Amino acid sequence: MKATLCATMLATMGIGADASAPGEAGTVSWRLAEGPERSSVQLTLAYRSGTGGESRISRPARLQELVGLAPAQFHGSTSAVRFTKAAEAGRLDCSGEAGSGRGTGRCTFSADPAFRSEWVRQGLGELSEGEQLRVMLHGVDRPLLAELVRLGYRVGPSQVLGLGVHGVTAQYLRGLASAGFTARSVDELAELRLHGVDGTYLRELYAVRPYFRSMSADDLISLRLHGISASRALALVQRAGGEPSAKQLVDMDLGFSIPAPPAPPVPARPDRVETAGG
Repeated sequence: MKATLCATMLATMGIGADASAPGEAGTVSWRLAEGPERSSVQLTLAYRSGTGGESRISRPARLQELVGLAPAQFHGSTSAVRFTKAAEAGRLDCSGEAGSGRGTGRCTFSADPAFRSEWVRQGLGELSEGEQLRVMLHGVDRPLLAELVRLGYRVGPSQVLGLGVHGVTAQYLRGLASAGFTARSVDELAELRLHGVDGTYLRELYAVRPYFRSMSADDLISLRLHGISASRALALVQRAGGEPSAKQLVDMDLGFSIPAPPAPPVPARPDRVETAGG
């Protein structure tokens, strides 16, 4: 199920669609809209490479993350503005116009050479400037790189970017590991994160019955998708008896009946032993 969905999302965002050479990071446009609080905004960054690949991300941000853009400028009369947004992978220097709770403009990207060196040092291969820009846009940082390597996942730029798109962080990976779960691939990691299967959910589920530890990622995702919490899983297991599968638990939760577990075998009665004089 999952690899196809990941590949589709990455292709839509232009990840893996082009490998821009150094110096070909393309252009970045920015757009701001008011957030739920006066000190917050909705930040949209769109990137288009010279070969036509496109990546876009929109998320809430604090105004203080946009160094140089004062709240009075954003909420006041429209005027020319400049600000920077920095991350481990590099820095965006942005200019344009803002006012009355909105703004728009363009940015130039400066790649951080230390981050690129760390990427190569971790054995992740070469990183073009265009890829490094997308790494920044999707929140990939050094702790995530180090944790992927520590846990033994073999990844390349497009896969790391895919994890960033899905919000996989070093903390998320440590949570899965502490629960005793190891994903078979980075695609599986992305799918687990996308559907809300995290270390807390796994620890609670594993505490219900040990056999839950043998369930696959697809099984766990199915339980999560159907809203089956650890307490609900316990109630369903107690009702069913035995060790119902994930599909059976889902069926029971939906109101369907499942076959009763097989009765335990009756121990064979020992043959009568004749004793002397008996």
